[in-house]
Amino acid sequence: VELAVGHWYHVAASYSMKERKMRLIVNGKVDREYPVSKPIPENSIPLSLGGTSGGGNHENSFNGVLDDISVWDSPLSAQVVQKMMFARLK
Repeated sequence: VELAVGHWYHVAASYSMKERKMRLIVNGKVDREYPVSKPIPENSIPLSLGGTSGGGNHENSFNGVLDDISVWDSPLSAQVVQKMMFARLK
C-alpha cells in the first residue's frame, strides 16, 4: 500500500507461530506476509512502537501520530481486524 501524507490509516500486525507468519494488515486487508522461522523470544525489553529501540536509543522514528493502540495475546485474521476497525472502543 502506498501511504499518502495527511491521511489516516488503520494498521495492524498479526503474528502466528502456528502458521509461521507475520502479517501486516492495512485498512483491513493483508498488505504483506513475512515468514517466521522461530518464536519471538521473551525478554524484559520494553515494547517500542513507531521506531526501533537499541539500547535506549530510538532510531528510525515514525513522524506522525499513533492513536488507539491495542495489543492482543492471540493472532487476529484480516477479517477480524476489519470488523474491529469500525467497532467502538471500550
